[in-house]
Amino acid sequence: MRLYTTIISITLLAVGCSRKIDMEQISLEDPDGHAVQLSLPAEGQFDVYVFLSPECPLCQNYSRNFEEIQTVYLDQGVRIIGVFPGVEYPLEDIMQYRDDYEMSIPFLLDPEFVLTNALAAEITPEAVLVDNQGRIRYQGGIDDWAVTVRKHRQVITYNYLTDAIDACLAGEEVEVKKTEAVGCFIQ
Repeated sequence: MRLYTTIISITLLAVGCSRKIDMEQISLEDPDGHAVQLSLPAEGQFDVYVFLSPECPLCQNYSRNFEEIQTVYLDQGVRIIGVFPGVEYPLEDIMQYRDDYEMSIPFLLDPEFVLTNALAAEITPEAVLVDNQGRIRYQGGIDDWAVTVRKHRQVITYNYLTDAIDACLAGEEVEVKKTEAVGCFIQ
């Protein structure tokens, strides 16, 4: 299954971020076990799906960034949504991650990789910015701080995600549409 997904991911990477996703066909669960039917954001609004793992050091390091982005952009129509792909981690670990890092963004569980595959996400943390037509406007890393999971720059020079959000909100084309996310492989 993952080999097939990898082939699809490579194909989608080759065409860039111009593909459209039919979100209305995807239903996931929140941590309370309630079904959540995904939908597209309203016109002029955007959703950012951030793929997370409670044990990934970079997900832990970036947890405050996600909260800050949510605080800055929520009133401008941008939602940050944490997605936990697969069944590798028990719900207790996910909730402990939320509590330890004081996260208030909504979490969704993707045990069968439905959204993960649809968005061709492969790394945690990896962000995918989606517009009201289901187009992926940006996909990849949050910024250029992480060179590898254990090697980091002292100074961040590119804020890929927030730059993409700012461009979208301004009605402009996103300059950097795709970057390689650094982190833990989704399994």
